[in-house]
Amino acid sequence: MRLDFEKKIGLVLIFGLTIWVLILQFLFLAELVAPNIYSAYSMLIRYIAISYRTAMYMVVAILIWTEIKNLEEFHIDKFTVATFILGAFLQQRLEVVGGGYFLVLIGATGISIIVALIVKRPRILRTDFYWALLGVVVGGITIIAITYLELLLRHAWVPTPLLRNNIMLTISNLTIREFFASALVEEILFRGFLWGYLKRRGWEERKIFWIQGLLFWITHFSRLATPFTFFVAIPILTLISSKLTLRTKQVFPAVLSHAVINILSAMLNLATY
Repeated sequence: MRLDFEKKIGLVLIFGLTIWVLILQFLFLAELVAPNIYSAYSMLIRYIAISYRTAMYMVVAILIWTEIKNLEEFHIDKFTVATFILGAFLQQRLEVVGGGYFLVLIGATGISIIVALIVKRPRILRTDFYWALLGVVVGGITIIAITYLELLLRHAWVPTPLLRNNIMLTISNLTIREFFASALVEEILFRGFLWGYLKRRGWEERKIFWIQGLLFWITHFSRLATPFTFFVAIPILTLISSKLTLRTKQVFPAVLSHAVINILSAMLNLATY
């Protein structure tokens, strides 16, 4: 009975997070539909969002600990582990009461992985830097093409205020936020552990390719507020990340591609996260 539970715990945690993020997406969409009602509960919703980010780090840490000897099954390579540890210590300050407690919890996940590496001494996939660089290039070209297409639809472009004020601060802030708080953990969960657990249960890889991609797309449904983003940009991002993972059997190239798309889209005032 316990062994059966241990086999399912990874999927249980991932789908628990999925339900959590779906609730958040509903709340974010509600902000656009009923801003007055939303504003009355904005601080509560902010705490829910921060709790979700913290929970993502904690779940990833638990899964890495649980599968420390089997990380290759989940496409987890050396640089993915290293950047996860780094990200746990590079979280941006949270402008809420008690925000420091959340940062401590996230930092603790990084320490726990360091301990796991020392104690377990696992063999981890060596990162393929050729494909990692290709992920950056593909991500960059993709977001430029998407930007151009959206500009044709908008007929105008207004730079984001951050981009107008301080380009270096914008780049550094966006890199930390989008790389460590979004792209990294999402790729580990969807293209890493979810993919691996479904394959372990006997699913065909082609089926996994589409199912995890569909689930990733659905968990961004608040982007329905910008139809171009939801129906064009996010599916393209998902296909690129999934294809890179399928080809390389590693998460890091998908992480870099995802991060580049997020960072550049945010700088160009697009909602393509």
